Amino acid sequence: MATELKLTFSKRGRGWRVVLGPGWGAQPSQPAPFRSPLTEKDYEDLRWYLEEFMDFPGAGDYVRARDVEQRLEAWGLDFYEQLFGHGDWRELLNDLLDGDPPRVLSVASKANEGEAARQAGDEPLARQRFQEAVQLSQESLGVWEQTNNRHREAELCSNLGRLYLLLGDLEQAEEHAHRAREIREELRLPDVYKGYWTLEDIARARGDAAGAAEWQCKKEAVLAELERRAGGGYPQAFVEAVEMLCLAVGQAALAGEEVPPRAEENLVALEDYPAPWDQVGRFL
Repeated sequence: MATELKLTFSKRGRGWRVVLGPGWGAQPSQPAPFRSPLTEKDYEDLRWYLEEFMDFPGAGDYVRARDVEQRLEAWGLDFYEQLFGHGDWRELLNDLLDGDPPRVLSVASKANEGEAARQAGDEPLARQRFQEAVQLSQESLGVWEQTNNRHREAELCSNLGRLYLLLGDLEQAEEHAHRAREIREELRLPDVYKGYWTLEDIARARGDAAGAAEWQCKKEAVLAELERRAGGGYPQAFVEAVEMLCLAVGQAALAGEEVPPRAEENLVALEDYPAPWDQVGRFL
Protein backbone atom coordinates (compact mmCIF):
# COMPACT_ATOMS: atom_id res chain seq x y z
CA MET A 1 0.00 0.00 0.00
CA ALA A 2 1.08 3.59 -0.62
CA THR A 3 2.61 5.42 2.34
CA GLU A 4 3.21 8.70 0.49
CA LEU A 5 1.33 10.70 -2.12
CA LYS A 6 2.67 13.90 -3.61
CA LEU A 7 0.65 16.60 -5.38
CA THR A 8 2.67 18.79 -7.73
CA PHE A 9 1.00 21.97 -8.98
CA SER A 10 2.14 24.09 -11.90
CA LYS A 11 0.80 27.35 -13.31
CA ARG A 12 -0.19 27.76 -16.94
CA GLY A 13 -1.09 31.39 -17.58
CA ARG A 14 -4.10 31.92 -15.32
CA GLY A 15 -4.86 28.21 -15.07
CA TRP A 16 -3.43 25.37 -13.03
CA ARG A 17 -2.62 21.74 -13.57
CA VAL A 18 -1.74 19.08 -11.05
CA VAL A 19 -0.18 15.63 -11.05
CA LEU A 20 -0.42 13.00 -8.32
CA GLY A 21 2.43 10.60 -7.70
CA PRO A 22 3.19 7.90 -5.11
CA GLY A 23 6.16 9.70 -3.57
CA TRP A 24 9.67 10.62 -4.60
CA GLY A 25 11.09 8.95 -7.68
CA ALA A 26 7.88 7.12 -8.71
CA GLN A 27 5.88 7.53 -11.91
CA PRO A 28 3.28 10.31 -11.49
CA SER A 29 -0.18 10.49 -13.01
CA GLN A 30 -0.99 12.38 -16.18
CA PRO A 31 -1.48 16.13 -15.58
CA ALA A 32 -5.06 17.07 -14.72
CA PRO A 33 -6.64 20.55 -14.83
CA PHE A 34 -7.25 22.20 -11.48
CA ARG A 35 -9.67 25.05 -10.86
CA SER A 36 -8.60 27.11 -7.92
CA PRO A 37 -11.53 28.06 -5.66
CA LEU A 38 -9.79 31.33 -4.76
CA THR A 39 -10.59 34.67 -6.36
CA GLU A 40 -7.97 37.37 -6.84
CA LYS A 41 -9.12 38.95 -3.56
CA ASP A 42 -8.85 35.56 -1.84
CA TYR A 43 -5.28 35.14 -3.11
CA GLU A 44 -4.31 38.57 -1.83
CA ASP A 45 -5.99 37.97 1.54
CA LEU A 46 -4.29 34.58 1.91
CA ARG A 47 -0.91 36.01 0.90
CA TRP A 48 -1.35 38.79 3.47
CA TYR A 49 -2.39 36.30 6.16
CA LEU A 50 0.56 33.93 5.59
CA GLU A 51 3.30 36.42 4.77
CA GLU A 52 2.40 39.41 6.93
CA PHE A 53 -0.13 38.64 9.65
CA MET A 54 1.37 35.28 10.69
CA ASP A 55 4.85 36.79 10.96
CA PHE A 56 3.78 39.97 12.76
CA PRO A 57 0.28 39.44 14.24
CA GLY A 58 0.68 42.26 16.72
CA ALA A 59 0.54 44.79 13.89
CA GLY A 60 -2.21 43.00 11.98
CA ASP A 61 -5.89 43.44 11.20
CA TYR A 62 -7.62 40.87 13.41
CA VAL A 63 -10.99 41.30 11.69
CA ARG A 64 -9.43 40.56 8.30
CA ALA A 65 -7.48 37.64 9.74
CA ARG A 66 -10.60 36.10 11.28
CA ASP A 67 -12.39 36.41 7.94
CA VAL A 68 -9.55 34.57 6.16
CA GLU A 69 -9.56 31.83 8.80
CA GLN A 70 -13.29 31.30 8.31
CA ARG A 71 -12.80 30.89 4.55
CA LEU A 72 -9.96 28.37 4.94
CA GLU A 73 -12.33 25.49 5.66
CA ALA A 74 -14.43 26.17 2.55
CA TRP A 75 -11.31 26.36 0.39
CA GLY A 76 -10.06 23.08 1.85
CA LEU A 77 -13.35 21.30 1.16
CA ASP A 78 -13.38 22.53 -2.43
CA PHE A 79 -9.77 21.44 -2.83
CA TYR A 80 -10.57 17.96 -1.48
CA GLU A 81 -13.66 17.48 -3.66
CA GLN A 82 -11.80 18.42 -6.85
CA LEU A 83 -8.86 16.14 -6.19
CA PHE A 84 -10.23 13.24 -4.18
CA GLY A 85 -14.01 13.43 -4.41
CA HIS A 86 -14.22 10.53 -6.89
CA GLY A 87 -12.28 8.42 -9.37
CA ASP A 88 -8.81 6.89 -9.27
CA TRP A 89 -7.32 9.59 -7.07
CA ARG A 90 -9.94 8.87 -4.39
CA GLU A 91 -8.85 5.22 -4.44
CA LEU A 92 -5.19 6.24 -4.12
CA LEU A 93 -6.03 8.42 -1.11
CA ASN A 94 -7.99 5.59 0.53
CA ASP A 95 -5.03 3.30 -0.14
CA LEU A 96 -2.75 5.82 1.58
CA LEU A 97 -5.05 6.10 4.60
CA ASP A 98 -5.21 2.31 4.91
CA GLY A 99 -1.43 1.99 4.77
CA ASP A 100 1.00 1.68 7.64
CA PRO A 101 2.31 4.88 9.27
CA PRO A 102 3.97 7.18 8.60
CA ARG A 103 1.44 8.27 5.97
CA VAL A 104 2.38 11.42 4.05
CA LEU A 105 0.35 13.61 1.70
CA SER A 106 2.63 16.38 0.44
CA VAL A 107 2.25 19.33 -1.91
CA ALA A 108 5.18 20.31 -4.11
CA SER A 109 6.16 22.61 -6.98
CA LYS A 110 8.78 22.30 -9.66
CA ALA A 111 11.14 24.37 -7.51
CA ASN A 112 10.51 22.11 -4.50
CA GLU A 113 11.26 19.07 -6.65
CA GLY A 114 14.44 20.70 -7.90
CA GLU A 115 15.65 21.37 -4.36
CA ALA A 116 14.81 17.80 -3.32
CA ALA A 117 16.71 16.43 -6.33
CA ARG A 118 19.73 18.59 -5.50
CA GLN A 119 19.71 17.38 -1.90
CA ALA A 120 19.54 13.81 -3.21
CA GLY A 121 22.60 14.44 -5.41
CA ASP A 122 20.74 14.36 -8.73
CA GLU A 123 21.98 17.66 -10.20
CA PRO A 124 20.73 17.05 -13.80
CA LEU A 125 17.19 16.49 -12.54
CA ALA A 126 17.47 19.47 -10.20
CA ARG A 127 18.44 21.81 -13.04
CA GLN A 128 15.66 20.41 -15.22
CA ARG A 129 13.06 21.13 -12.53
CA PHE A 130 14.42 24.63 -11.88
CA GLN A 131 14.31 25.41 -15.61
CA GLU A 132 10.73 24.14 -15.82
CA ALA A 133 9.84 26.37 -12.87
CA VAL A 134 11.45 29.35 -14.63
CA GLN A 135 9.40 28.69 -17.77
CA LEU A 136 6.13 28.48 -15.83
CA SER A 137 6.93 31.61 -13.82
CA GLN A 138 7.80 33.56 -16.97
CA GLU A 139 4.48 32.57 -18.56
CA SER A 140 2.57 33.67 -15.46
CA LEU A 141 4.55 36.91 -15.28
CA GLY A 142 3.44 37.78 -18.81
CA VAL A 143 -0.20 37.35 -17.82
CA TRP A 144 0.03 39.55 -14.74
CA GLU A 145 1.97 42.24 -16.58
CA GLN A 146 -0.97 42.55 -18.97
CA THR A 147 -3.43 43.02 -16.09
CA ASN A 148 -1.12 45.53 -14.36
CA ASN A 149 -1.17 43.55 -11.10
CA ARG A 150 1.99 45.05 -9.62
CA HIS A 151 1.90 43.01 -6.43
CA ARG A 152 1.71 39.70 -8.29
CA GLU A 153 4.35 40.96 -10.75
CA ALA A 154 6.72 41.64 -7.84
CA GLU A 155 6.03 38.21 -6.38
CA LEU A 156 6.83 36.42 -9.64
CA CYS A 157 9.95 38.49 -10.26
CA SER A 158 11.07 37.63 -6.74
CA ASN A 159 10.50 33.92 -7.43
CA LEU A 160 12.43 34.17 -10.68
CA GLY A 161 15.31 35.84 -8.86
CA ARG A 162 15.53 32.86 -6.47
CA LEU A 163 15.22 30.34 -9.31
CA TYR A 164 17.96 31.93 -11.39
CA LEU A 165 20.13 32.02 -8.28
CA LEU A 166 19.58 28.28 -7.85
CA LEU A 167 20.60 27.83 -11.49
CA GLY A 168 23.73 29.91 -10.97
CA ASP A 169 22.66 32.61 -13.47
CA LEU A 170 23.57 35.58 -11.28
CA GLU A 171 22.89 38.26 -13.89
CA GLN A 172 19.29 37.14 -14.43
CA ALA A 173 18.87 36.59 -10.70
CA GLU A 174 20.01 40.13 -9.95
CA GLU A 175 17.89 41.67 -12.72
CA HIS A 176 14.67 40.05 -11.46
CA ALA A 177 15.48 40.63 -7.79
CA HIS A 178 15.98 44.36 -8.43
CA ARG A 179 12.78 44.53 -10.43
CA ALA A 180 10.85 42.95 -7.54
CA ARG A 181 12.59 45.27 -5.07
CA GLU A 182 11.72 48.40 -7.04
CA ILE A 183 8.02 47.48 -7.22
CA ARG A 184 7.85 46.64 -3.51
CA GLU A 185 9.65 49.83 -2.53
CA GLU A 186 7.35 51.89 -4.75
CA LEU A 187 4.23 50.25 -3.27
CA ARG A 188 5.71 50.31 0.26
CA LEU A 189 5.11 46.58 0.68
CA PRO A 190 6.34 45.03 3.94
CA ASP A 191 7.77 41.99 2.16
CA VAL A 192 10.41 44.17 0.51
CA TYR A 193 12.88 42.51 2.87
CA LYS A 194 12.64 39.34 0.73
CA GLY A 195 14.23 41.19 -2.17
CA TYR A 196 17.03 42.42 0.07
CA TRP A 197 17.53 38.84 1.23
CA THR A 198 17.88 37.58 -2.36
CA LEU A 199 20.25 40.39 -3.28
CA GLU A 200 22.31 39.58 -0.18
CA ASP A 201 22.59 35.95 -1.33
CA ILE A 202 23.51 37.03 -4.86
CA ALA A 203 26.26 39.28 -3.52
CA ARG A 204 27.62 36.41 -1.42
CA ALA A 205 27.56 34.14 -4.48
CA ARG A 206 29.65 36.77 -6.31
CA GLY A 207 32.11 36.92 -3.41
CA ASP A 208 31.08 40.52 -2.69
CA ALA A 209 31.17 40.57 1.12
CA ALA A 210 30.67 44.35 1.35
CA GLY A 211 27.63 44.25 -0.94
CA ALA A 212 26.17 41.33 0.97
CA ALA A 213 26.60 43.20 4.26
CA GLU A 214 24.83 46.26 2.83
CA TRP A 215 21.79 44.25 1.71
CA GLN A 216 21.80 42.38 5.01
CA CYS A 217 21.60 45.69 6.88
CA LYS A 218 18.66 46.80 4.74
CA LYS A 219 16.89 43.48 5.31
CA GLU A 220 17.42 43.59 9.07
CA ALA A 221 16.26 47.21 9.27
CA VAL A 222 12.94 46.33 7.61
CA LEU A 223 12.47 43.28 9.82
CA ALA A 224 13.24 45.33 12.92
CA GLU A 225 10.66 47.94 11.90
CA LEU A 226 8.04 45.24 11.32
CA GLU A 227 8.83 43.80 14.74
CA ARG A 228 8.49 47.24 16.28
CA ARG A 229 5.11 47.78 14.64
CA ALA A 230 4.01 44.41 15.96
CA GLY A 231 4.89 45.45 19.47
CA GLY A 232 7.92 43.17 19.58
CA GLY A 233 10.03 45.91 21.16
CA TYR A 234 7.70 46.30 24.15
CA PRO A 235 7.13 44.04 27.17
CA GLN A 236 4.04 41.84 27.00
CA ALA A 237 2.77 43.46 30.19
CA PHE A 238 2.79 46.86 28.45
CA VAL A 239 0.82 45.54 25.48
CA GLU A 240 -1.70 43.93 27.82
CA ALA A 241 -2.04 47.19 29.75
CA VAL A 242 -2.87 49.03 26.53
CA GLU A 243 -5.49 46.38 25.74
CA MET A 244 -7.07 46.92 29.17
CA LEU A 245 -7.01 50.67 28.62
CA CYS A 246 -8.85 50.25 25.31
CA LEU A 247 -11.41 48.08 27.07
CA ALA A 248 -11.94 50.66 29.82
CA VAL A 249 -12.46 53.46 27.29
CA GLY A 250 -14.86 51.32 25.26
CA GLN A 251 -16.93 50.37 28.30
CA ALA A 252 -17.18 53.99 29.40
CA ALA A 253 -18.32 55.04 25.93
CA LEU A 254 -21.01 52.33 25.77
CA ALA A 255 -22.30 53.25 29.22
CA GLY A 256 -22.29 56.97 28.41
CA GLU A 257 -19.98 57.65 31.33
CA GLU A 258 -16.74 59.56 31.83
CA VAL A 259 -13.47 57.69 31.43
CA PRO A 260 -12.15 56.69 34.91
CA PRO A 261 -9.51 59.12 36.23
CA ARG A 262 -6.75 56.49 36.26
CA ALA A 263 -7.52 55.55 32.64
CA GLU A 264 -7.50 59.24 31.69
CA GLU A 265 -4.03 59.61 33.21
CA ASN A 266 -2.79 56.57 31.25
CA LEU A 267 -4.20 57.99 28.03
CA VAL A 268 -2.26 61.21 28.53
CA ALA A 269 0.91 59.23 29.25
CA LEU A 270 0.39 57.05 26.19
CA GLU A 271 0.45 60.10 23.91
CA ASP A 272 4.08 60.65 24.91
CA TYR A 273 5.14 57.21 23.63
CA PRO A 274 6.67 56.77 20.17
CA ALA A 275 4.58 55.63 17.20
CA PRO A 276 2.29 53.82 16.94
CA TRP A 277 1.34 54.10 20.63
CA ASP A 278 1.00 57.89 20.55
CA GLN A 279 -1.54 57.51 17.73
CA VAL A 280 -3.46 54.94 19.76
CA GLY A 281 -3.58 57.33 22.70
CA ARG A 282 -4.88 60.22 20.58
CA PHE A 283 -7.48 57.97 18.95
CA LEU A 284 -8.82 56.79 22.28
